[in-house]
Amino acid sequence: MPSCSRFHEQDKRSGISSGYVTRFENFMRAYRAGIRPLRPRVEAPIARLITMTLRESSYWPIRNSRLVEWCHAALLLQEAGFRVVVVRDTERADEPLPRLKTAPEASRNLDARASLYRSAASNLFVSNGPAWFCLALDAPTIILRPATENAGTLSSKRAMHERFGLADGLPNAPAHQRLIWAEDTTLNIVAAALGRLK
Repeated sequence: MPSCSRFHEQDKRSGISSGYVTRFENFMRAYRAGIRPLRPRVEAPIARLITMTLRESSYWPIRNSRLVEWCHAALLLQEAGFRVVVVRDTERADEPLPRLKTAPEASRNLDARASLYRSAASNLFVSNGPAWFCLALDAPTIILRPATENAGTLSSKRAMHERFGLADGLPNAPAHQRLIWAEDTTLNIVAAALGRLK
């Protein structure tokens, strides 16, 4: 970017917040204004392609995706005729999941992740960085469990989301992007993917 004059590679994730300048409030200001800044070139979305991005991090594990629930939901959607691709957390990119297709390159590479999200008919998440990245791509996005009350961080609590006007969903959101205030259980994941859970 022309405005970038220097960069620093951070070794540890714990130090990211001190140097992170985009700030969530600026993201939400842009989102409300209809700004979706990232547009990778892709063909038209693949009608029955669903991605599921898992949060499986070793830090703040309480915020992680419920792995068993997501895998079960993926299998049910596959049985219903959908092509499901699971994007595992970067920490587990190369670990396969029984009977499910994973995308290790998308777990590690933002270009690959962006292309996959933009080519999918639906992308499902719990609230995490990749979910908000998907929103910025203007790709179809469904975020279940947008807040995790007991995570120990203000940014994970519903009160913070309410502060930014998210309690009732995404402000000025297109129909293909939704926050769903429901737990990531198998039934809720499947219902959200099928458009039956608002």
